Amino acid sequence: AGVVHASRSRLLPVATGLLAVLLLGASEARAHGGQFRGPGAPPPTGPGLGPVPLPTVITPGETWQTWWDLNRLGLIPGRDIALRRQVITPSDDQGVSLAEGWAKRRALAAQKTVVPLLLELVDRRKKHRNEVVGAALIALGKVSQDKVVLPIFLEWLRDPKAHQVVRESAALGLGLMRRSRASLQLDGATLDALRDELLKAVDDKDAHVRVRAFAALAIGLLGDQPIGNAYTKDGRLVIRALWKRLERAGPDVDVPIALMVALGMQPPAGCPDAVREGLHHIVNGKRLNKRRFQSIERSHALTALIHLRDPSVHAMALRILRRTREDEMLKRAVYLAIGRW
Repeated sequence: AGVVHASRSRLLPVATGLLAVLLLGASEARAHGGQFRGPGAPPPTGPGLGPVPLPTVITPGETWQTWWDLNRLGLIPGRDIALRRQVITPSDDQGVSLAEGWAKRRALAAQKTVVPLLLELVDRRKKHRNEVVGAALIALGKVSQDKVVLPIFLEWLRDPKAHQVVRESAALGLGLMRRSRASLQLDGATLDALRDELLKAVDDKDAHVRVRAFAALAIGLLGDQPIGNAYTKDGRLVIRALWKRLERAGPDVDVPIALMVALGMQPPAGCPDAVREGLHHIVNGKRLNKRRFQSIERSHALTALIHLRDPSVHAMALRILRRTREDEMLKRAVYLAIGRW
């Protein structure tokens, strides 16, 4: 007890001194840009995040992350402003729901504010950084509702001197022009022309493999969009074109995998039996035009069959699981498929 009393006696003056310092400096203490306020202290004054710094220019070769780290405070609104901001809900005087009202406002803001900004960013004359142009092309594919922007995508996609990031973003942006609502979808003839352009990009042996793969993926994204005429109904010609390129695929795996992903995103009704049979051969490890497919390619072939609603894929999946020496990657694809069933 005597030891405890002595310890308390030594600690009491120290604790008292620290408490006094904290109380005296409670309203002014600052550390790492923040503020310490004691109980009952008034809220801090000022714009919240402090004065907006001047934009900092980065040296050539630095990444956009470096620019963001240096300039983000000037782009983020102050905390005080954000807390005072009031949300204005759309009016439903015209009989539209609140969700529809917000959708109309977002679409209007996109076309009047966002799209003009993106068009400025993809303008060749502005000479923006490749990462900025690529990101703007992807965003433009997501928000634009006018097919007048399509020549911009095609110009970047066709340009052999354009940076790889920009070309692959242009290809992906074309695929992102898909729309779920029928009223916002492009017409079938325009979409068929886009598919032809993307197939040309897939065939471009001089293009980077990522550009070719993203072009194939974009064809897949357009799989549920309108078709031009009865001759191309259910994506028949697209499926055959994708399969033809898969049959003569080279040794790399990126483009064949992208082709299989695109195949699986096409309407099942337009897939001929010959294509289904060929995908079965790939899954089972058989050669296709003297080419043996790797484990990851076989897995994607199985996934494509599942998406195409192949009637025999269930039995084939069970056989794969029963094989003791079957490839583990293919078995994992089967387990994932069972989870979707």
